[in-house]
Amino acid sequence: MKLRYLVEFKVIPTMLFEQSENFIGSILDKKETYMTQIYDYVCKNADMENPYTDSDFRVTVFTPNDEQSVYIIHMPESGLEAPFCRRVFIIVDNSEEKSVLRYFTVEYSDENTSMLGEVNSDGIHINYDSVSDDVLQKTVYELAFGWEDYIELNETAELREDVLQACGDWEAREYTERIYIPYLCLDKTGEFAATFVTQGGYFFSCLYNRVAELMEKDIRFYAEDFDVKAYVYGEDQGIIYIAQLPQKNLQDQDFRQMCFVLDLETMDVVLLAVGKGEDGKEYLYQLDADTGEYIEKASVSDNTQELLDLIVQTALFSDTQTKSQYQYISAKCPMCQQTFSLGLLPDELEGYRKFTEEDEDIQDVLPQLNLFEREFLITGMCPECQANLFGKELPDDLSRWMRG
Repeated sequence: MKLRYLVEFKVIPTMLFEQSENFIGSILDKKETYMTQIYDYVCKNADMENPYTDSDFRVTVFTPNDEQSVYIIHMPESGLEAPFCRRVFIIVDNSEEKSVLRYFTVEYSDENTSMLGEVNSDGIHINYDSVSDDVLQKTVYELAFGWEDYIELNETAELREDVLQACGDWEAREYTERIYIPYLCLDKTGEFAATFVTQGGYFFSCLYNRVAELMEKDIRFYAEDFDVKAYVYGEDQGIIYIAQLPQKNLQDQDFRQMCFVLDLETMDVVLLAVGKGEDGKEYLYQLDADTGEYIEKASVSDNTQELLDLIVQTALFSDTQTKSQYQYISAKCPMCQQTFSLGLLPDELEGYRKFTEEDEDIQDVLPQLNLFEREFLITGMCPECQANLFGKELPDDLSRWMRG
């Protein structure tokens, strides 16, 4: 019996089903190193040298929700032949009363086709059918989770031929991020949020792949290409959904992350994205629901908490219903170096002119503004830095403010 067959069809399934907690914990913690250790153990007992190293494996974890997890092990390309595995899917489903474990094998048939199989808890190998790469992911999740209606939202969304043709030489990914996802997010908010939560990266991969198919682009994404997380902000005021987007074949115009801020009281949604600016630095952009354009808001760092804070502040500081009433005065904060804008009504602009040009006291010509707003017009200091510096709480009404 060849080494790979022994490990892929006997050793790993036995460890999974007989020592599930230890196996799952080890694969989650050690990933590729754990796979190498399994081969080290088997090779030592067979008195042979391990032909594989950590770099021959790739382990990814996909969590569509709190109760379900998918562990995908990409097997070595070296020595790949039938019936060895291209990769295996380990399914952990705790959504029922009893925990469910599944071990699916994606077995090499030829360059473009695989045989989908499964090894059950009794060690019996079951062959399902040959499957091409473009439907492999869908087939596995249908078998594992019963997601026959996995993308009902996607099938009903309007992808008009005239829009596709108008995109010209746009890539499928650019269309997905700048037109298709905003359409779903803003026009089908409830369905979008529900599917996002339950299916995570799998849902995103289906969106990208559907557009690629319609645009006849030869590119495919998989659930493991996306990392989707949710964060609660305020006192259960809302939820921030952040999707880390695929890094493969990444172009300058492509987004690195997409962020959705959902207000649980009003069900209003703000769509943001992280991508490169013209200077090569990364910025947070916000979708203008009226124009469909992404507007640059602020530079971003790699710190997750700082990004979350920035997303919340940007979302709360934007009020599209009142924005059209104002003309904005912009300044770069001398403390944080971020650019902020304060909206003034037409009659308030005259008071601002008197303050700047005629040297009148700002509290006399703009008495309706609060201390934070007047301080900004005097020094350019943003409200957050004022709150930190002077030990004051931010005002409840931030509808005049915008980042950028």
